[in-house]
Amino acid sequence: MTFDITDSKKQILENGKRPLSHGGVANLLKTLTKTMEKQGSSIESIAKVQYTICMQAGIYIPDEFIEDVAVALYAQNEVLKNEQ
Repeated sequence: MTFDITDSKKQILENGKRPLSHGGVANLLKTLTKTMEKQGSSIESIAKVQYTICMQAGIYIPDEFIEDVAVALYAQNEVLKNEQ
């Protein structure tokens, strides 16, 4: 299953979602992040889930959020390759 930010935004805008309690969303994000970390999920997968939940709650964060995670992972992998 691939993740498409554009489709996610389009669905949310079409449904006319309103912002929910930010405190409730923050607690949900913490719980899901901890659970996903314990399950061994990648940071990229966790970022995608966080981004989607924020969008569904009407909390708009920049698209660069996902891109920054991908760039950081790439840089980290390059450093590890160079150390070997």
